[in-house]
Amino acid sequence: MFNLQNLYQQPLAILQILGILLAIYATCTLLDFIRQALFAVTIGKRRGHWFDLLWNKASTQSILSPEHASQSHRFHGK
Repeated sequence: MFNLQNLYQQPLAILQILGILLAIYATCTLLDFIRQALFAVTIGKRRGHWFDLLWNKASTQSILSPEHASQSHRFHGK
C-alpha cells in the first residue's frame, strides 16, 4: 500500500509521517464525535431505560421466582 523506501528518501519525510498520523488522529476523533452524537440521539435519550427493561425481564424469569423455588425444593428433599 505504502512504499516506505520512497518515503525515507524524501527530505521532508518526518513531516509527511507526522501529517499522516495527524490525519489518522483527526479522522478517529471525528468518528468518535459522530459515535457520541448517535448515542445521545438513540440510546442516551432515556438514561437507564435499557437497564430497566433488562432488569424487568430478568426479574420475571429469575431463579427466585415462586414457581422455580417450589420446584427446587423437590430436588433438595424438602
